[in-house]
Amino acid sequence: MRNELVKPTLPNSSVHVSGTARKAKADGICDLHMHSEFEILKIYEGHTEFYVNDKEYRVERDDIIFVNSRVPHYTVIHKDSRAFFVQFDVNINSEPGDGRVYMSKYLSRFINQGNTEAVVFKAGSEINQKLSDCLDKILDENISRQTSYDIFIKSYIYNIIGILYRENIIKSPEASLDTQIIKIMPALEYIDTHYSEQLTLQELSKLMNINEYYFCRLFKKMVNTPFVQYLNFVRVCKAEKMLLSTDKSISEISYETGFSSISYFNRIFKKYKFCTPSTYRKIKYEPGQ
Repeated sequence: MRNELVKPTLPNSSVHVSGTARKAKADGICDLHMHSEFEILKIYEGHTEFYVNDKEYRVERDDIIFVNSRVPHYTVIHKDSRAFFVQFDVNINSEPGDGRVYMSKYLSRFINQGNTEAVVFKAGSEINQKLSDCLDKILDENISRQTSYDIFIKSYIYNIIGILYRENIIKSPEASLDTQIIKIMPALEYIDTHYSEQLTLQELSKLMNINEYYFCRLFKKMVNTPFVQYLNFVRVCKAEKMLLSTDKSISEISYETGFSSISYFNRIFKKYKFCTPSTYRKIKYEPGQ
């Protein structure tokens, strides 16, 4: 299986727009792959089959399919079919906004893990019409490239995210905050500000005034991942920002984001981003196609 690194096509964003919905010249297969971004695709002519974890999804004219992040899938493309797709992160801007929104980016990675893998919105349904309106406008903006086209595209993607949240296709971290997860918010905020330090379970459980065993169980239950994996993901996200916004060396970034060694940093970064930090920096700096 291929781990795909999605290359942004909009400036300062995590958004990849597929282009102009051209007709396929021949039958073909997009081989098995997965990526960290969500994907949403509309068929304008013909039909396409998506295979998601061995389940077939037939997408026909005017249908829309949504594929969740990190879900293995491949596509059978038919001659003369015409499709258009967008790939994006929940936080579509590469630069973080306020602390609450950026914290949500971390939580979303795990809260949505294992939820809806894929869903087809059939032509004529209410949700299809809403999503179709957004995708049609994104396609028009991407073709015309008028002034501020990228801002308009981002606004339509935010609409898509809002629709997916409202329909419970993906989960908003804020909507998932029950009384138990609120109890561990101090720990999440502490991780967000002290990620560069050598954080321990003992330190965080003491902060929460609970024993280590209970803290481990509570954290995994609420965040849907163990403490160490969550901490490493936060560090990778911080390193990602530094790779794109500074000229610091890989070793400097590794040290400043709390990793114990460059080899460990490379291994964990590749786990979440599908490539090494140096490759990531090179690809993300290249102009979008």
